[in-house]
Amino acid sequence: MLSLIAALTLQAAATPPDFAWLEGHWRSEHQSGYSEEIWSGADGTLMTGMNRGVRDGAPSSFEFMRIEFTDPPVYIAQPRGGEPVGFVLSEHGASRALFANQEHDFPTHIAYARTGNALTARIWGADGEAEALIFTWQRKSH
Repeated sequence: MLSLIAALTLQAAATPPDFAWLEGHWRSEHQSGYSEEIWSGADGTLMTGMNRGVRDGAPSSFEFMRIEFTDPPVYIAQPRGGEPVGFVLSEHGASRALFANQEHDFPTHIAYARTGNALTARIWGADGEAEALIFTWQRKSH
């Protein structure tokens, strides 16, 4: 997968999609803790993100993400700071994006959508979207 990322990184996207709708600090509270996702500004070159979860006062998960505006754009995930895995943009709209990597074990798809002040991420594997894990956050700041 690293060779795919390296090859795509060499080509800058001619007219990158607008991901400004993803920018900001997003947070979800639950009984035993919270989850949050923070995305930097989208300037058409690189967008960086961070996700963390806290349960019962202790860290439960973290992930580094970035969107490289190559042609096509690539979403790169590093759960727990591990090896980067790339997902190529396959669909996008005014406030939604779908990234896919059919060669990855799980997930094979990562979808983001924003509705008002809510951001939802759906991830699923080869078994299909019916098995999706869904995360929803509310906007805390821009």
